[in-house]
Amino acid sequence: MTSNLAESMNNVFKGIRNLPKIALVKSTYYRLASLFAERGENTNIRLKTNQAYTKHCMNTLKAEVIKPQTHEVNQFD
Repeated sequence: MTSNLAESMNNVFKGIRNLPKIALVKSTYYRLASLFAERGENTNIRLKTNQAYTKHCMNTLKAEVIKPQTHEVNQFD
């Protein structure tokens, strides 16, 4: 069995598995640094436009708001 962490690390090491350990560490470091920079930039853009949440989160919230509108309440007794 694998966990999400194992799957994530498999994705990180895809294409670099046969490199020496130092190269693996450097590659992982630079990839993470670029991801942090990219996501930080995306967050700053969202905050400048007064969007607190990501598109995925907003779509999920909209879907959850629609659900209760279809509920029906009947008085009993």
